[in-house]
Amino acid sequence: MLENDSLRQPFARRAIRANLEESHCECPQVISSNTPTQTRSLADRLRAETRPEHNAIETALDLPQSIQDAGDYTRLLSGFHGFYLPLEQALLRLDWEGTGIDLNERLKAPLIRTDLEACGADADSVPQCPTLPPCSSLAEGFGCLYVMEGATLGGAMIHRELSTRFEDWLSGKDHYYQCYGENRGSMWRQFRQAVDGFGEGCSSADQDRVIHSARATFRELQRWLER
Repeated sequence: MLENDSLRQPFARRAIRANLEESHCECPQVISSNTPTQTRSLADRLRAETRPEHNAIETALDLPQSIQDAGDYTRLLSGFHGFYLPLEQALLRLDWEGTGIDLNERLKAPLIRTDLEACGADADSVPQCPTLPPCSSLAEGFGCLYVMEGATLGGAMIHRELSTRFEDWLSGKDHYYQCYGENRGSMWRQFRQAVDGFGEGCSSADQDRVIHSARATFRELQRWLER
């Protein structure tokens, strides 16, 4: 969270596919045999090399079809909050200056907390994930953010389906799924630019750390939500 076959998938599959990672839906560039293969950008590497984990969590969550009532929605938000809150706290300890990332404007846990409280849940009592993906360096931080930022892209599609299902009940409980509003696309493009800028200036070992952390983030998030 893949290319043209997504047009043949049920709506629920397309929704979570978009929700987790817009670039996984992009069609690959066709390179002729007479054209030298160019080195992929770090963002393109992330898209390609996290595909197995993306597919796995897409199948596991089955969004938005798996959200059939208010209880399902609240449980999903609780799971996201329990994962995002400690992870974002760890990422805030990193020095993002000069990376093109303003982490404070990309935090999701405060939005989810607001939604949980609107659902009548006590956000302070929500369990927090004890096992986080690697997040102690900028390289690892970019890998974590790749998953978290990608998960906002299909929010409009998810929100549209849930609004139809829940009608007026969802109002005021949907800040997370409306994250960035009309700026959703531009925020993703800015993030991709930041990822590629980091990739151009770091070592190949750090590029690999970005990939490793992103894959671990997908796996840990799935494990936490399936518990």
